[in-house]
This record gives sequence, C-alpha cells and structure tokens, in this order.
Amino acid sequence: MKLVQGKKLIVFFGFLLAKTKSENEDETKNKDETKNEERPAAPLYKASEEWKAKVLSFRNTLVEGLNKSVEIKNLSDLFVKLPPLFVFNPMVFKMHMPLSMQRMTYVIFEQLRAKTQDFEVVYDGAILMVAALCDLHEIPWGVFDIRDRLLTEVFKPITKVELIPPCLSSATVSFVLQDDKKKVKDMRGLVITVPKPRNSKDLLRDLYKDVSYDLGRFMNVCIMRHEINKIIRKIPSQESKLFANLLKFLTADWKGIFEKRRIVRQCKIDMSKILKDVSIYTLKLNRLNQMQGKITEFAEERATLPARVIRGIGLNYTRPSFLLDTGSVIKSVEHVRNEIEMYSLNTSTLFSALVGALIGSLITLIASLMS
Repeated sequence: MKLVQGKKLIVFFGFLLAKTKSENEDETKNKDETKNEERPAAPLYKASEEWKAKVLSFRNTLVEGLNKSVEIKNLSDLFVKLPPLFVFNPMVFKMHMPLSMQRMTYVIFEQLRAKTQDFEVVYDGAILMVAALCDLHEIPWGVFDIRDRLLTEVFKPITKVELIPPCLSSATVSFVLQDDKKKVKDMRGLVITVPKPRNSKDLLRDLYKDVSYDLGRFMNVCIMRHEINKIIRKIPSQESKLFANLLKFLTADWKGIFEKRRIVRQCKIDMSKILKDVSIYTLKLNRLNQMQGKITEFAEERATLPARVIRGIGLNYTRPSFLLDTGSVIKSVEHVRNEIEMYSLNTSTLFSALVGALIGSLITLIASLMS
C-alpha cells in the first residue's frame, strides 16, 4: 500500500498477548501467582539473556505458523536491521477481508464506512497495529474483523493468545500528505502530515519505533489491571461454592459424621483458595497503583506522540473495573470457619461423652460380674 493524495493511512492500536510455551506451562501448573514478574515492555527488553533467547525462539514459532496460514500474505520483518536494544523484530503482513465478510456489528456510522478490503498488520507478540488505506473522512471498521480473524483462525493453531483490553482501541493515528492538511481539520484521532507519497510499511516502521516502548509500558499496566479483574470476577463464584458446601454441612444428617468430615475438608480447601486470591489481589493492586501513577504522569504531562496515543486509547484501561470488598470476603470466610469450629467442638464433646459413658458402662458391668 502507498499513501497518495486524497487518501489516509489510518492505524489502530491494541494488545494481543501471545503466550510462550513456558508461560503456558506455568498456567497449567498453577504456580504461585504472587511471584508474577512484570513482562518486559515490547520490544525494548531490560531482561536476562535467558528471557531474550526464549523470545527469539518463540518468534521463530510464530513466523513458522504464520507462513503456513492461508490468511496471511507478504509476511516479512518490519526492520531490515534491528535498532539498538530491540530484540523482537515485529512481523508485518497483509490480510484481505471482503466487504461481504465484514460484520456490521462494528459499524457505528454507516455513512463513514470505508470500503477497504485490504489491511496491513504489525505484530510483535503483544502490541498489535492494524492499518488501512481509505478516503480522508472514512473509517475502515473492518480492522475489528481483522482482529477477530487473527484470534479465531490465524493464531489459534499456533499459540494461545490472551486478549488484553483494549484488544483493539478506536484511538487512531492517521498519515496524510501535506497537501491534504486543510481537508482534515475535523478528522478524528491524531493526524501526521507527510511531505510526499510513501510506502505504508515505511510509515508503520517509523510509527512503531516511536511509540512501541511507551505502549509496552502502558500494556504492562493494562495486563496488571486485567489480572486484577480476573481475580475480582473469580472470587464471587468461590464464595458461592463455599456457602453451598456450608449448606450441605448444616443440612447433613447428624449421624453422617464421615460425610460432614469430607465437607469440612472441602470447605478448608475453598477457604484457603479464597484467602490466597485475596492476598494476590492486594499485592497486585498495590503494584498497579504504583505503575498507574507513573504512566498517568507520563501521559498527562507529556506532549510526545506516545503520550498522545496513550491518552487517546484511554487511561481508564489502567484502573480496575471495580474494587473488591476484601473485608466482606474475609467475613464470609470467618463465618464458615466459625461454623466448622463449632461443629468440631461439639463433635469432640459428643465423642468424649460417648467414650466416657462407654467406659462407665464397662466398669459397672465388670463390677457387677465380680460381685
């Protein structure tokens, strides 16, 4: 694609976090989440050589998989020669999406809908950029269909990909020629003027180089927020399960001692899981507040292109959807624990009384036999 007069190259940004083999194994083994380390901001890594080797190996896996996909055309490296400190050379490729396959779900204003069918994608394993060439005041809503296609058809057989909100933001950067500057006063998003026609790949390379590091920092905050949201959504179902087991415990026949003991063991397991998640939530929330403060200060006080892009995407993606009432959760666990302790105490007392009665009966029987 080439930027020419009367057209714009519009770029959308998002996050699709491809998981390496080791990251998938960590999830499978359910390792202690409190040891979670901040993922290095793509593509500028301040990481160990071991991590860099894993990244390069994973990139090779992605490239091999994408080369086999019938959806991908003209796959190549974004940089001919990697800039200093870059480890992951982003992949750039083209995708074709016929208008008949573009879902109207994503179309907000039909009159502004671009008839674009060809898209260019830049991906580095985390940051996603989808670009399209269209008329100055049109919007290629098909970029969101491209994102969905990547998830459902392209990446699915290659690796696990996690959506990190915003998985594709409506915030945009548009490139236009200098002569078209007067025509774009009311154009949405950020607008960058270019003195002469240029190849889209060159423009995307320059843009990625400018914004990728700070977008990576922003992405790390969004990942932390995403993980916190997952914990917040998980705990209510854990509480529900815990109270369901408590109900079984309270309504079980008093003679079913072994069944009650089984329920008690399960309740203890459920309580430990809830308390562990509350602990992880607290640690991650404290970490998020620190990270959020830094990225917010950067985005609000700087006039640079990355800061403006982050403001356009929205700092609301750095804040949890809502906060967890940890006090209420702990009270729920405490209530179940008290019920179990009361049962244990009563059972112990009953057992002692039965043993005492049995011993007394035996003594009485022995005394009567001896007399």
